[in-house]
Amino acid sequence: MFLDHVTVNGYMTVLLINMKRLLSHPNTKMELTVYLAQKSMEYAVQNRRRFVVSWACQCEATHQRTEHLQSNQVEADTKLILHALDATANGASTLEIHSPDTNVFVLSLRCHTDLCRNTYFATGTGQRRQRISLFSILLVQLKQLPSLLFMP
Repeated sequence: MFLDHVTVNGYMTVLLINMKRLLSHPNTKMELTVYLAQKSMEYAVQNRRRFVVSWACQCEATHQRTEHLQSNQVEADTKLILHALDATANGASTLEIHSPDTNVFVLSLRCHTDLCRNTYFATGTGQRRQRISLFSILLVQLKQLPSLLFMP
């Protein structure tokens, strides 16, 4: 017998789990999201880190009020960019946007002029993890601009 829903609380050991079914269950997804958000926030507070976490319509931060970041936006893509823009507006000098999603990468490139200079897009895991500087992509584009302007 495989379980398809487990209450996530950090102290439970589950032996027989079909992970794909477990993670696709709507209740498990939200409980896991809330659990990870809470644990991430606890870690950030303990280590005196500036940290913002957002899930569903909720948003919390270790260093600022977050009413202006509350959003019912369903797609995380645009929420990530909203938070990156907010961090830049609040003086961030370095940002890392973590996502496996190509849409987030494209959106971050589109907004790169409004983000701080040291903004990186981090994707992949383990040996395949990559950290891409959005500013370096801008420099490549600027170097190609003269040849694009004077094409026959």
